[in-house]
Amino acid sequence: QQQWQQQQQQQPQQTQPCLEQQQERRSQYADELADDAESKEGICVWEGWISGGSKRLVRCPATVVLIQLFIVGLTLVIGLTTIDMKVETSFESFLKTDVESSMQLNAFEDALESRKSISRRLAGDPIYMSKDFFIGYELLPDAAQSILSDRVLRAIAKFERRLQALSEWAELCGRAVADSRGLCDPGLSFVNYMLPQVVTLKNGVAPAAFNLNGNGYEDEATPVVTAYWLAHRHGLKELLLPSDYDMDSLPLTRMRSAFRFKIKCCLTTDPMSVTKERTAEF
Repeated sequence: QQQWQQQQQQQPQQTQPCLEQQQERRSQYADELADDAESKEGICVWEGWISGGSKRLVRCPATVVLIQLFIVGLTLVIGLTTIDMKVETSFESFLKTDVESSMQLNAFEDALESRKSISRRLAGDPIYMSKDFFIGYELLPDAAQSILSDRVLRAIAKFERRLQALSEWAELCGRAVADSRGLCDPGLSFVNYMLPQVVTLKNGVAPAAFNLNGNGYEDEATPVVTAYWLAHRHGLKELLLPSDYDMDSLPLTRMRSAFRFKIKCCLTTDPMSVTKERTAEF
């Protein structure tokens, strides 16, 4: 009896851990079943959506075809409106074939074109020499109120015309490049803007243009505002007039004229001795 009582007292202590393990296993199993149920439910929903969509497509085939045609048409419209189309109007691309005679002709034409470019490079590029000549004018204190007076402008224009009439000047300016010869005759001078030569039409009355060469008449002088605006528009205001000149308040007492002689020296293929000789002579 004592042994039986001891066994009865020890039995709850032994069975307690077993019951706890069983409860833990049951809870884990329940969680696994819940996870399986959720995953199966998601799979079922996905399969149902796919099956439902396929059934709708089968029921409305015309709608599916119209949607596809709309997508294709929208793609074509966007591509045609955003990409520039180039129509091939030359028949040369259609005349090229992969036969041996056509390939030889294309190779010969390419070689001939490259030979022309090489010959042009071998001819050499021109080298130019340039010199700039400046003349500054400053009004004397008792000479006049402004250097833009008619008497002073006429004296400056006459002096520059006499300078350009010198044989050395004419010879050097005659050697200048044709497109830059106007920089030395008549040159860049504010007098040319003040006294332009009026070019009339065939009837000799209506003016057609103004030639900025300083050969105009005093009674046809351009207003200072117009001459100042033209020089500013041509980018010559800072070159011909003082930087501190204010047309509204300060009288103009100083200005200058500029002349450039741009002459062809030699070619890039010429020997260095020829280049040095012509540069020293210039």
